[in-house]
Amino acid sequence: MNLRQIEAFRAVVETRSMTKAAARLRISQPNISRLISDLERSVGFKLFERLPGRQLLTTDDAMTLYAEVERSFIALSQINEVAADIRRGKGRVRIVASAGLGRQLAACAIRLFSAKYPEAAITLQMATTEIVLATLASQRADVGLIGGFPDLAGFDKKPLLYARGTCAVPADHKLANRAVLRPADFQGERFISHPLEDYLRQQIDAIFSANKVKRILAIETRFSETMCSLVSEGLGVAIVNPIIAANAVRVKFIRFSMDIPLECQLVFMSQRPRARLTVFLSECFQRAAEELFSSTENVNLA
Repeated sequence: MNLRQIEAFRAVVETRSMTKAAARLRISQPNISRLISDLERSVGFKLFERLPGRQLLTTDDAMTLYAEVERSFIALSQINEVAADIRRGKGRVRIVASAGLGRQLAACAIRLFSAKYPEAAITLQMATTEIVLATLASQRADVGLIGGFPDLAGFDKKPLLYARGTCAVPADHKLANRAVLRPADFQGERFISHPLEDYLRQQIDAIFSANKVKRILAIETRFSETMCSLVSEGLGVAIVNPIIAANAVRVKFIRFSMDIPLECQLVFMSQRPRARLTVFLSECFQRAAEELFSSTENVNLA
């Protein structure tokens, strides 16, 4: 059997007439009769009884077959609806972002995305970098947003921003009026650090160790945004990611003499095709980076 025979069968069952079925399918009545005869030979049983006056009686076997045919046509209709939704951008995109980076940058990108695809559903999850990568690897997200990460095997990346680690001191601190701070300036200062396992923490500790500078390691916390809140309360000084910390209040940001390279990047699973919505979303992230950080000191667009 073939699809054309099934279409003819469905039309005859629903119209109870070869003539009406032929009109529905825009073919001749002899063609409808031939398609039904071919289908009866293929399935091996009679589908219709011809009654006087050209009336048709659908057999019980035919009705059993019709029920299955109708289920298939409903499924096909659903597939067509899904395809139409994809064309209209009425799909779903799932973002998983490092906390801090995601709050401002992702919000701006989603605004730009929704302006073109207002019907699309969006999921935004905040997580640590390790969880961002794990979520992508398990295919529970379409795009990730992270800072620099040394090992990205199995992932494709699209850099958005580059930055240098920047000193954050309370606005009324004795160091606040300096144009540049050097490692020696932190001698004996209360220092707010990232956790020991953090890649940025390891870079910072190596610099101070190489320069034989002893800080008072007062507080550890994971996110630059939180670090700046602690700095603003006078609880210590820190070296932070300026991409995340740009909007902190009562904090003075000062260039650090040592180069601590940072970046903000989108990540995707390697060798996994990207849907149209995901491609456009990545473009929105690029535009959001330009909109938010084009004039931010110590931050450069990729």
